[in-house]
Amino acid sequence: MNFSIFVVQSISEFDMEQLKYYIEKLAFQMFSFLGDTMGIESRRVRMFFIYTSFIAIGSPFVVAGMVVDFWRNMTRYFRKRRRNRLWDL
Repeated sequence: MNFSIFVVQSISEFDMEQLKYYIEKLAFQMFSFLGDTMGIESRRVRMFFIYTSFIAIGSPFVVAGMVVDFWRNMTRYFRKRRRNRLWDL
């Protein structure tokens, strides 16, 4: 018997809702605590974490795009160098 199928079948929708509620409750308490400690609204703290998570998730795509762009420019450069050498002969 496949273990992953057993685990997926044993988790019901009700258990997932309880887990979601528990995590949201802990996150709200953490943001409220941080906001009270720093003297700012918890709404601002939540927005900060939301924006930083978008940046953290999106930054690998930006870096990968820069690497691909660099690689394409280098291949164009080497192809251009080869063509010029052939015409110089």
